[in-house]
Amino acid sequence: VQNEYKDIVDGIQAKVGAPSSNSIRLTQNKKFVLPDGVESDGPIDVVIIGFTSRNVYYASQYNPSAITPPDCYAEGDNPSLMKPSENADIIQAEDCNQCPMNQFGSNGNGKACKNERIIAVLPAGEPTAEIMTLKVSPSAIRGFDTYVQGLATKYKVPSFAVVTQVSFDPSEAYPKLIFGNPTPNIEFREFGARVDETPLILAANFPPPSDAAIPGPQGGAKRGKGRR
Repeated sequence: VQNEYKDIVDGIQAKVGAPSSNSIRLTQNKKFVLPDGVESDGPIDVVIIGFTSRNVYYASQYNPSAITPPDCYAEGDNPSLMKPSENADIIQAEDCNQCPMNQFGSNGNGKACKNERIIAVLPAGEPTAEIMTLKVSPSAIRGFDTYVQGLATKYKVPSFAVVTQVSFDPSEAYPKLIFGNPTPNIEFREFGARVDETPLILAANFPPPSDAAIPGPQGGAKRGKGRR
């Protein structure tokens, strides 16, 4: 049935401007949920063909039953140079490094602004497959960064030159990701040819502000009426 009505579904998505989601989700009981709905305990073997950094800040408490865009967000290839997007509703600071919401202690012992890595992956052995995204939580960022940096410094190869094993940290109760066990990717050229597709896929797709800037909380500029 899904195959029969695929063109109709794609047409509906085009009419409302809703992009199809092709992300790998993580459940609280440590399972990977693939875009087709299949669940796996892992580990899963993927080829990392790109990644970006993203910071997201919500002024109100997160409500899983009422998903809304962040009040302020930023993204970029270099975390130390990131600045809030001009499309953010309530810009908190001129740059992320100086932002009070991006400092430890702004939310208990952690940060009010959530730092993430968004990575683009392909299934191992399938260089022509549809690109999927996988979100790396703040607690797993250091491990991910260390892993890809090790590929570049120790093996002198980009991430798409190897097959990466992604699993859950058995020492943690929550779904913290671990990246490791790289093996040579004999189809690295085919996978590398897909890298140019990743910037658009990795870019944030939050709705733009609806109105001109007006004063907002936290000393920032509010660029919309708010959608909470």
